[in-house]
Amino acid sequence: MIGPSPNLGMTSPEPSQVNFVFRCNSVLFSNWYHWFNWLWAKHGAPLAGECLDIPELVPAQGSPEADAMWSQYQESVNESKTFDDHQGSTIIVDSKSGEVTVLDSDGKSVAALEKNVGLKPPDTLAGRIDALLEQGSMVTVNKFSRMRPLDMPIKTEWFGVESLRRQGAVSREVKYRISVIDEKTLRSIENKRKATAQLLARLSFPLAEGVRWIPHAVKPLLAKEMDRIDAEGRDLLKKEMKGDAEAFVNARIQMIVKDANQMYQDFFPDRKLDQAVIDQIVKGLVERLRNAAAGQFVPELTFTPVGFSLRGESRYNSPWSQAALLLNSIAEFPRKVFTDIYFLRGLRTGKQELLNAMDVCHEKIVALSQLEPIENRANDELKILAEIMKSDMDNRKKCKRMFDLMEGINKEEPK
Repeated sequence: MIGPSPNLGMTSPEPSQVNFVFRCNSVLFSNWYHWFNWLWAKHGAPLAGECLDIPELVPAQGSPEADAMWSQYQESVNESKTFDDHQGSTIIVDSKSGEVTVLDSDGKSVAALEKNVGLKPPDTLAGRIDALLEQGSMVTVNKFSRMRPLDMPIKTEWFGVESLRRQGAVSREVKYRISVIDEKTLRSIENKRKATAQLLARLSFPLAEGVRWIPHAVKPLLAKEMDRIDAEGRDLLKKEMKGDAEAFVNARIQMIVKDANQMYQDFFPDRKLDQAVIDQIVKGLVERLRNAAAGQFVPELTFTPVGFSLRGESRYNSPWSQAALLLNSIAEFPRKVFTDIYFLRGLRTGKQELLNAMDVCHEKIVALSQLEPIENRANDELKILAEIMKSDMDNRKKCKRMFDLMEGINKEEPK
């Protein structure tokens, strides 16, 4: 908290004083902590009776001459021409945005601060998007925590061939993979392994290609879905292995040797793989299955706060395109839920619970869906959203138009 008011601003409010309260980032907290640690060690004293016996302070008394001079100064300010500019003016404060509008005696808007101080007003729409981003964070997948596929790649060198061979304009690429799990079960396990990407596609919104943003309210729902998928994947693998990974692989050694040799004989018909190669394949399969059984099916996620700023905006650097993509996805979500019965397929979270958590703009259509059929309206507005994104209007105007649509403000469709 930064400001002039004492006692953390819990005194009587003064119109000429303002305090700023903001979330402390890790760098600021670290610097504050080190300073306070030094201050505590250098000047800290244990609390005792004599420390608590603080004498009352008596405010200093000014002279009558100084008091008269201060009163004279106040009168001169009140009579100044600058103050006269505000006589008869009306001040209107927007209850949603906090935007202040000053009207003169004729009811005309007066840009008093910009005119007299040269301070330009902030972009209200940019502030709205920044406030929206405060409701969530960017989410990324830690690919290094992802469980490896259970079908293992095999080095082509073990089969006596090059992985890539090129002859003039023709090239040939050879890859080998092996699995001791049947194809149907392997496909089911692989679906669980890749399910996080599908979850994020439903429970978050795109900021850019490969970058997504998730509302804070959705994170617990995402965690429940990921826990479910992880448990289902573990059950599938446990049911298939029925015990130790090494015993499971050893029980299938004959199949491994037979299938590997058949592949080898595509290039060397009368030969068989060396036992050392077979041993390497078996060792790799056991290790892969053990790691899968001990690990988790779903990868780790990282959540990072993001904001919206117009600083540094230029021809090649504009945040509005990213904001337009985000708003379009936010607006599309409930409308697709209302019109596509398969849109939430695969999720266990209730439809209304998910709608409420994803509704970061407090959309009118979400509220109306509890009172009346909304499918036709949702279809019409999906078409409008598509037209907005395809239109030639700049991205800032697209953002404003999409906010209007989500608020239920009807305007002409974009050209």
